[in-house]
Amino acid sequence: MHARTSPCRTRVSGFCLFLVVLAWSGCRVALADTCTSLERADWVLADWVSAKGATESWHRAGPRTFEGAGTSGSGSETLRLVEMSGKVFYIAKVAHNELPVAFKLVDCSDVLLVFVNPAHDFPRRLEYRRTAADAMTVAVSDGADRGFEIHFRKDGT
Repeated sequence: MHARTSPCRTRVSGFCLFLVVLAWSGCRVALADTCTSLERADWVLADWVSAKGATESWHRAGPRTFEGAGTSGSGSETLRLVEMSGKVFYIAKVAHNELPVAFKLVDCSDVLLVFVNPAHDFPRRLEYRRTAADAMTVAVSDGADRGFEIHFRKDGT
């Protein structure tokens, strides 16, 4: 004799599975929505300096724009974080590129900002990680095995 599952029980199990998937999807959407504004990036607004003399300075230029500037041994760059059309972009203008290069914010939290541009030669990935209240590490990479990190402290700390 085989035990049969009643059609009602199967429908309830299927409905429960549907609810679990829906809840999980909702959590993913809620997490993704946190990267649609500059709200999570406020912690970069400061003057930063590395032990090797690299600098990065960020200030709020408007409700949807942060402006920055960076210097290192290889030159200087003009930086911008811009919130537009429900997305956030990191825009860098460096001397050796005729036009600015844009990177899309794809992951964020209170301590992490990850920007990517898979079509760019190098870098393709920029990762800003707050390591302490007065420190951050910027990882610049091709998204695979080539790259470098710069460890910054807030200037004056």
